Amino acid sequence: MLSRSRSCTTRLRAKRETCRHLFSTRASLRKFDANREMTNVVVTSDALAQNKFRFLGRDQASNAQVAMAINHTDTAAATPMSLLLIALGGCMAMNVQLLLSNKKLPVSSIRTEIRAQKRKASIAALKDTEPWESIHVHLIIESEDVDEMHRKESTVRELVAASVEKYCGVHKTLHAEISWEYSVQSAVVKNQVHFAEFKQHFHLMAQEDTHSSYLLLLESVDGAIYSIYIAIFGVGFVLNGWITAAAIYHRQQLLKTRIDHQILFILITCLVWSTGSITHGILHNLGQESVMRNNAHATCSSISVGLLVCANPFLAVERFCMIYQKPSQFSTSFIITDGMMPQSREFQKIWAWDIAFAFVFANTLIFWLYTSTYLYSTEVLRSNASFLEAVKRSNSINSSNPTINNNSDHLCIETECKLLTNSLIISCMLSVCYVPIMVFVIATVFTNIRKEDSLFLRYVGQFFAAIDVVCTLLYFSRNF
Repeated sequence: MLSRSRSCTTRLRAKRETCRHLFSTRASLRKFDANREMTNVVVTSDALAQNKFRFLGRDQASNAQVAMAINHTDTAAATPMSLLLIALGGCMAMNVQLLLSNKKLPVSSIRTEIRAQKRKASIAALKDTEPWESIHVHLIIESEDVDEMHRKESTVRELVAASVEKYCGVHKTLHAEISWEYSVQSAVVKNQVHFAEFKQHFHLMAQEDTHSSYLLLLESVDGAIYSIYIAIFGVGFVLNGWITAAAIYHRQQLLKTRIDHQILFILITCLVWSTGSITHGILHNLGQESVMRNNAHATCSSISVGLLVCANPFLAVERFCMIYQKPSQFSTSFIITDGMMPQSREFQKIWAWDIAFAFVFANTLIFWLYTSTYLYSTEVLRSNASFLEAVKRSNSINSSNPTINNNSDHLCIETECKLLTNSLIISCMLSVCYVPIMVFVIATVFTNIRKEDSLFLRYVGQFFAAIDVVCTLLYFSRNF
């Protein structure tokens, strides 16, 4: 009975505390006066950021945005607690600047330096959520007439005190223990030592915060990078569209074998990818991205991955079987990125392993098939007279001067060189164009790579992947 009564008491106490909390919230809501001006601020998740704990705060009156993150691992965003200190320093500096300027005092600029300490957290994981316990603010007032500021020292002191303690709304809102001081220094002296401060600033930045500047540089060229993508995909769209249209228009003459149909399938897939990527790039540079459009582009790219990775091994198998079964006939690749990355870390690893395995398997299979095709073709070329005669006839038909290169030995060497060149191009195209993006995927998922390095690898990988849209159609255009 005793334990049961304690349990009931605990539940009742918890219930009463919950009721008091809700009552307090409703009471605070009743304090809002509909006839008074109200400030509206909206905070939303940053849908375009890789860090799911990154948020964007927007003041609806000015449409200004501030990036926030849960801790300092995201160097492109400030923590909410740091934003409090920034707001405190900005509020104090603005008030001081306003009051001193109204009194016609010679103020050039104001800098606020703030030091703050949090209460010691009982749980290490919650240290970022602890409130500020002690805050010290140093206001540095720079003036071109320091003597005038010293002559009116009492006035300056009163105005600074009023700015901080009477007019600063952030100071009155915070419950931390806040101390402050101010100093006046010459703006002329500041200009004399500006170069030394400049060197010291960049020396410290090189030691402590170089990666942050590197990240800002990469993010600042984001629009230019997408402009390059748009140009590359634009070339791919025009050439792929032109060759595809010509092949379909003359389909009775050009689309005679399964290999021709497979090549046309690859070109159509390149055309679809180019169209989607151009649209996505233009919307990105115009600032009209949305979650739905990003998901649509990612879905299009992900489907293209499967189609093209499957199409290239099938094309290699078709050529391999054709050479082995019909040696008297001659007929002379890719993964697309921007796919949807799973949110769960474990699913990301599984997804990355699947993509890596498919990439390695497809590369190995294509390399083996084209190597076997080349070796068997050269063997048949030197041992089968009818095969060599077929090559001579084909060479005479396709050449503007039929008498050239009809010497058997020379023709064998020339044909072997063409076979070797074609086999190397097809075998290496997949690796050269898509190894960088695979490095990006593996490094992002399996290592603690910095955000700026991940962004750089993504730019490089997407550039090489985009190049394949042009390289593939230029190679296959010879068939049409």
